Amino acid sequence: MPKIVDDDKRRNQIIEQATRIFIQYGYTKTKYSQIAAQCGLGRTTIYQYFQNKEEIFIAVVNRLYSELEAGYRNIVFEQGSSSIEKIRRIIYRTFRDYYRKKKIVLVIVDYLLQMKRQKTALKSKLNQRTLALQQVLQALLEEGIRNGELRPHDTANMSWVLFSLIRAFIIQVSIVEEFSLRDLKESIDILLDGLTTKAA
Repeated sequence: MPKIVDDDKRRNQIIEQATRIFIQYGYTKTKYSQIAAQCGLGRTTIYQYFQNKEEIFIAVVNRLYSELEAGYRNIVFEQGSSSIEKIRRIIYRTFRDYYRKKKIVLVIVDYLLQMKRQKTALKSKLNQRTLALQQVLQALLEEGIRNGELRPHDTANMSWVLFSLIRAFIIQVSIVEEFSLRDLKESIDILLDGLTTKAA
């Protein structure tokens, strides 16, 4: 009787093992054959799920971003929290989650720097996903102004500033060994408190 293979389970196994290989060797030096060997599968078996290394890397990145986005999207829809509190918690959560995943984040940052002048499917997807976070921040800023919680300001520019802060953190956390999230949290508090009507 032929063995029944759970395709989703096999696909997830490949993604998990590939993540380890990418962390160890980086995107450029990772070979398709290394991923197959790490999974204990033949190359032809992996071809049934992913056509090449870039497809596997896109799956790794998509999984990471889906996990990170799930965290901040839950905050957006919480009842009873003010807009500024949601923004604060999204930024803290994003910092914390990227810090915990910093090894794979370093691989992604390295990939983006290497592919800076090239158009790739992954670069386009990453740009779309990062733009989504900026749009969430802008919507919360606009809600805070409507509710009288935040001082009127250019929400498009402010969401860009906040997102740029997050992006800078992502780059820093991937290259700096030691980082004090608590000290950074205090600085974020000072910045965000300046947006509230209490600061006016």
